[in-house]
Amino acid sequence: MPLLSVKILKTINLDFAEMRLREDGIVEFWGNNDLDGLSINRIETLYVTMITLTENKPSPLFVATINHIQLNDEEKNMIAAKLPSCISACAIKEENTMIRFLVHTFNYLYKPASPIKMFKTEEEAIGWLKAF
Repeated sequence: MPLLSVKILKTINLDFAEMRLREDGIVEFWGNNDLDGLSINRIETLYVTMITLTENKPSPLFVATINHIQLNDEEKNMIAAKLPSCISACAIKEENTMIRFLVHTFNYLYKPASPIKMFKTEEEAIGWLKAF
């Protein structure tokens, strides 16, 4: 769970994650310990949840997961197509070098409309998101 102390305005619990809207407008995504993938249905749920939390205003998204989230091409395309309409930027906390490389490759191949950046710490990620 988050290390930074900030007021949470809204929380939505999903069967695979918890999403929160912070007072600074940043949305947090905390994947459950057993989350290892995102199906099309889960991506649609994330989209609806983002719209609900932010009242349809594109907002910065902080992602923290325990496990690597595997995505097939259809899921990657859906993320690249749908999520930019509800996020202004995405910061992902990930320490694994190989995973960081894969995300950089995703950015290159799918060219998401909203910037996506990897960070080793939550503090670095939130600091970057505050610019959006």
